[in-house]
Amino acid sequence: MKTKTIFISLFLSLFFLHSFGQQIIIETNSEQTITEHIASIDHISFPKNNFVISRLDQSSRSLNLISIKKLYFDTTTAVNSINELTNTLEIYPNPASDFIQILNAPLDKTIFSIYSLHGIEVLQSSLNSSSDIIDISSLVTGVYFLRISNQTYKFIKL
Repeated sequence: MKTKTIFISLFLSLFFLHSFGQQIIIETNSEQTITEHIASIDHISFPKNNFVISRLDQSSRSLNLISIKKLYFDTTTAVNSINELTNTLEIYPNPASDFIQILNAPLDKTIFSIYSLHGIEVLQSSLNSSSDIIDISSLVTGVYFLRISNQTYKFIKL
C-alpha cells in the first residue's frame, strides 16, 4: 500500500511540476543524494518495486523503492531559462510588486499567460518585443506562474 501511495504522489507531483519544477532530488537510505533535472526526464516507471528514471537521451537510472528515504522537487524563484542551449529568458525582479521585466523572450508578439497558484488564468497578453515589462500591480500577493512559449516560470508578487 505504501508503494502505491508513493507512486500516486510521485506521478501527480511530477505531472503537475513537469513545467514548473527544476529538479527532482532523491535521498537514499545510504545518505546518497541524487539530482535529476526534470527537463531531461522522458518518463518515470516503477517496474518490480524499482524507481526508474528514463531520460530523453535514452539513458536511465534505477533505484529500489526501499532504498529511497526522501524524494522531493526543488524549484527556483529567480532567473529561469527557456532553453539552456539558446538565449536565457530572464524574469526580474523576482519577487516583484508592480511589474516584472522579461528579457530574451523567444519572438515578438509572443502570447503569455499568468496563472494563480490554483491554476486560474489571471492575465493574458502578448509581448511586444524580446524585452518587455508586464504590469502585475493589479494581482494580489502570492505565487504565480508565467507561461511563455510552452515553458512555465514561477514568480512571487509582493
